Amino acid sequence: MDIFYAGIGSRETPQPIRQRIHFFADRLNALGYVLRSGGADGADDFFEERANRFEIYLPWKGFNDRPRQDISEQKRYFQEPTSQAFEIASKNIQRFSSRKRGVQLLLARNMHQVLGFDLKTPVNFVICWTPEAKVQGGTAYAIRLAKSLNIPVFNLANIKHDEALQKELDMHPQQTLF
Repeated sequence: MDIFYAGIGSRETPQPIRQRIHFFADRLNALGYVLRSGGADGADDFFEERANRFEIYLPWKGFNDRPRQDISEQKRYFQEPTSQAFEIASKNIQRFSSRKRGVQLLLARNMHQVLGFDLKTPVNFVICWTPEAKVQGGTAYAIRLAKSLNIPVFNLANIKHDEALQKELDMHPQQTLF
């Protein structure tokens, strides 16, 4: 059975954080985790670069020049959010229906990052980076969904979160976290 984590964050994730993201992605690869992300610039890219296995949820076909088909069974791209993801987003995001279609697609895609394609298989935890560790931008909606489901969120912009995730990996180097 696959185990998942979401690797997401701001498009403004600074290059120095890339090394930290790669470090965690490498450790999680060794534990057999599957990345879920969204194909955006910044943090999403940094996680995807290192993941041995991933599910990338795109808001629309060709988003950020992602392939239109899966690379392999271990590296899969989902081309558009499902209607069920739109339903979840509309129930959890204020003024969802009044937003432009492109924004709705981006936000509905975030529901899959946390809950998977079937929207019934949540990630074990979320690793992200947001400016000043604030819950903001598109990433905020995935963070809020995870927190509402009691899924741990580690924001690498918060040194305490970074250290807690590092400690968890050090304590359990050969087993599933959370």
